[in-house]
Amino acid sequence: MAKSSKVTMSLTMRSSDIIPTGLDRSVSMTLTASDDTSEFGKMVIGTSYEQLDKSAIADRAYVYIKNTSSTSTVVISIAMDESSDGGTSAGNHKGPIFSQLAVGEFALLPYKDVGAQASSDLGIHVKGSAAGEIEYLIFELD
Repeated sequence: MAKSSKVTMSLTMRSSDIIPTGLDRSVSMTLTASDDTSEFGKMVIGTSYEQLDKSAIADRAYVYIKNTSSTSTVVISIAMDESSDGGTSAGNHKGPIFSQLAVGEFALLPYKDVGAQASSDLGIHVKGSAAGEIEYLIFELD
């Protein structure tokens, strides 16, 4: 039986001048994640799309990506991948830019595996404006 762990995520937003009434919001949630399919790592990226290896995800997961580069902007694209290796390569990447992370910025993305659809799969692709590095965490929900 797979071991599970609790993951608590919190987000706090505060500003006295971004909106006329001010902003002070905090949200938090605790999720149960499967230890067997969790992956944390760093990835060196270049100016061509690379795909995060999410082959262990069977259903729903969260994906955290942080730009740890000192000068490069990181582009994130979520797109169908027409690779034949189970989604571990960039394959024939076709998709719009989902997000762009400046130095030090991060994103937390909910992810739903769509399974094999005529040898295509939904992939998370990243590239930099120059060579750089990202930190990432993928954890599947129980």
